[in-house]
Amino acid sequence: MADEARGRGVSVTIKYGKGYEESWANFTGLLPEVREDICTYFGVDGESVTELTLSELVVNVTALAHGKATASSVLGAVAIPESSSPAPAATVAQSSGDQTEGHDPWTQAGTEPEGPNPLLAQIEACTDVEALKRVWAENQAAFADTELMAVWKAKGKALQEAA
Repeated sequence: MADEARGRGVSVTIKYGKGYEESWANFTGLLPEVREDICTYFGVDGESVTELTLSELVVNVTALAHGKATASSVLGAVAIPESSSPAPAATVAQSSGDQTEGHDPWTQAGTEPEGPNPLLAQIEACTDVEALKRVWAENQAAFADTELMAVWKAKGKALQEAA
C-alpha cells in the first residue's frame, strides 16, 4: 500500500553545503506536496521534472543549492534580481540544457543573437581562474550552449597549466 494511502508523508532536507552552519531547506508532507514545494522553493518548472523521481529531483536541486552557495561564498554573488529585469526562474531538466539563474549576454552587450557570443571575449580576457569562475557565475544560463562551455573549459585548463 502506498504511503499516501496510509496518510504517511515524506521529509526532505536540502543543505546548501556540508557544514552544520550552512543553510537548510526542509520539506515535509505527502509526496506530491513535497515535490511541488521543492519546485516552488527553487523556482523549478514542475512540468519540466515530472519524469524525475523525488530522489532525482532532490539530487538536482541539491546541486543547484550547492552552486548558489558556492557562488555566494566564493565569488560574492547575490541572488537578488536587478530591478529593471528580474532573473529568470531556475529550471532543472533531466537531460542537457539545464538553465540556471544568469543574464543574457547579448542583452548585456546591446546586440542581437546574430554574430559571436559576447561572452567569448570575456572568457578570452580572463587572466586567472577566479575571473573565469566569475564569468560563469554571472552568466550561468548562457553556458547551456555547449560550444561556449567548451571554450570556457579550454580557457580554464590553459590558465591552470600556466599557473
